[in-house]
Amino acid sequence: MKFRDKYTDELHIVPRTLDWLAKPLIFKADQADFVRARNYRLTKGKLSLSTQIGTILVDFQTAPKFQKLLDEGGSRGTATLIRRKQTWYLCVPMKSPKAEEDASEDKIDRSKINKIVGIDRGSSISLCAADSTGKTTFSSGRAIQKSATTLHDFDTNYRQRTHIPHERS
Repeated sequence: MKFRDKYTDELHIVPRTLDWLAKPLIFKADQADFVRARNYRLTKGKLSLSTQIGTILVDFQTAPKFQKLLDEGGSRGTATLIRRKQTWYLCVPMKSPKAEEDASEDKIDRSKINKIVGIDRGSSISLCAADSTGKTTFSSGRAIQKSATTLHDFDTNYRQRTHIPHERS
């Protein structure tokens, strides 16, 4: 942890470990992620899960729609094992082979697309945009944040002067 002493203006660096926590880390939800073909397999009506003590085989029940996707050879993603009360659920994302066929037969002529733009908005109010020509733009978002703060301050001052109650958004 780094902090600057407000009286002496000295920078202090204090190494911290998990022992510094006021409360211990507690995980509220029991869950685990399983990667297909490495941590879990669905074979012969059994679910094979890799655990810390070894591989276990578990009987599982599927919804008819899920069983149909399994029979059609749908691709499976990373599964999440979740416990709700006393029951465990394995949530497996599936992609239907028919969805891939439908996507290839869509009405958009992909040969006519000549420009692709990718935009990524970060959690710290930053923006990055790139196009197919290789041009990249980065915006830190400070100007937007500053104008929003200015507008908020103006609105607050105006409401105080005119005695208009502030509405919560």
